[in-house]
Amino acid sequence: SSHYEGDGNTKKLSDDSLKAILASLYSVWFISGVVFIAVIKREYWHTFFSLDTASDYNKRFFVNLRDDQDEEKSSMFSCHPDVYKSWGDELMKPWTLENWSKWEEEKPAWFTDTWIESVPNNYIPYDWRVKYKKTK
Repeated sequence: SSHYEGDGNTKKLSDDSLKAILASLYSVWFISGVVFIAVIKREYWHTFFSLDTASDYNKRFFVNLRDDQDEEKSSMFSCHPDVYKSWGDELMKPWTLENWSKWEEEKPAWFTDTWIESVPNNYIPYDWRVKYKKTK
């Protein structure tokens, strides 16, 4: 039997051929996964599995950064706000309020209009919100 069905002008894979291809691909994927787990060092297995949410992971990332790692901390605002919604007011807001004037003076490379636009209004000191017309 032919692997193709159709009227001669258009050819389509038969259902049986498609099922065989999919079964082969699944088998290769599964066997590759088993081989991968078998050959990596057991001490690294835990790095492939986690029950942490994105919010938990990013909170731990933020908390573990040093005080002099403003650029790394600033990257948190590139995440969707839901990622830091539950802990941002407690950790990120005090950090931005405390350091904003310093950043205005020093103008670090990451302190751009785009970054400022990504910061929630209530994380910016009021006087600077007026400057950026972000008072709402």
